[in-house]
Amino acid sequence: MNSSGPGYADRQELSALQKVLYRRILRQLTAPGAIVRIIGQSGHGKSLLAAQLIRENEAFDIVNIIRPNLGRKAFLISACTQLGIEWESDDQLTTTLSARLKRHIESTALLGRNTLLVIDNAEKLGLSVLAVLLSLLNITVAAKRPIRVL
Repeated sequence: MNSSGPGYADRQELSALQKVLYRRILRQLTAPGAIVRIIGQSGHGKSLLAAQLIRENEAFDIVNIIRPNLGRKAFLISACTQLGIEWESDDQLTTTLSARLKRHIESTALLGRNTLLVIDNAEKLGLSVLAVLLSLLNITVAAKRPIRVL
């Protein structure tokens, strides 16, 4: 998030240019398997656009990763928790968490819902999390990819 403190982006309004970009991002995210990368200098509204997408979302189940330096297990626990996937505290094997996450994404895709991973500062993702992300991007349901990444 912006250095002005947690929730800063939630209190801001989009500029006219950001509204245009917001609509363009929404269109791009409709493509199966879409990966949309927003780049720019610090303080130019990247996190604000992401917060707006999360706030106004109705089309996607969203996983919002605001701490991209998480390890593989913490990433999976965060994603499962945000999607309402039940897991028990002794269920610590990353393969089990990963399987539950994949099953959830597949089952919701069969119901017509896609999953959007919003990753702020994605350049800080570790290799183990990138491996999980790659496996999620390879999920196919009815010849379509139900994962989108912003």
